[in-house]
Amino acid sequence: EQYGYEILNNRNFEWLSFNKLDLKILNNSKEFLFSGSYEAENSGIEPMDVYFFVQCKVLGISFNIEKEEFYKELLAEAYKFYLEGTYKIAYFLLFSAFESYINYKLQSHDEQKRLSEKINELCKNTFGDILKHQIYTSCIGDFKCFETNRNTIAHGKESISIDQEGVSKVLIFVMVFINSIEHSISTFEELI
Repeated sequence: EQYGYEILNNRNFEWLSFNKLDLKILNNSKEFLFSGSYEAENSGIEPMDVYFFVQCKVLGISFNIEKEEFYKELLAEAYKFYLEGTYKIAYFLLFSAFESYINYKLQSHDEQKRLSEKINELCKNTFGDILKHQIYTSCIGDFKCFETNRNTIAHGKESISIDQEGVSKVLIFVMVFINSIEHSISTFEELI
C-alpha cells in the first residue's frame, strides 16, 4: 500500500500473478497454511517489500455435531452446501432438517401423518390458537411450495431449478419456525 497498490480496491494487477496455491488446515494449531509462489514485474517494488494478507470466510461446524439432535447436523450440512452453491442438495437437506425437527419435538418419527398435520399439531401444542400466531399465519402459506419442490427433488420426477434465492427462502422459513417454537415467540418483533 505504501507504493499505491491496494489489492482490496484494485483486483486487476497486470504486474502480479499467482502460481499454484495450496491450502492446508492445521487442526492441532487451528491455523490455515497457504503455500505457493507468485511472479511480479514492477521496477519500484522489491520482492522483500511484498506481503500478502488473505481474507477468508470460515464456516465452523462442531466436531461433535453427530452427538446433537439429528436435525442440527442436517442444518449444518445444508448450510455448508448453500455456501458452496450446491443449491438442490442444500434445499433438500434444509427441508429434511425441518421435518426431522418437527418429528423430534413431537417424538413422532414413526407416525404416518402428513408433515403439514404435524406442523399444525406442534404449533397448537406450543401456542394454542395458531390462527392468532403471527409467524405461523404469515409463513405457513409458503410451506406447500417448499414441500412440492422438496418432493420434486426427492423423487426425481422432473427437472427443477433451485437457485440461491430459493434456498434462502426455505432457510429463513425453517429458521423462523424453529426459533419461534424453541423460544415460544409469536410475533416477528419478538424474533428480532
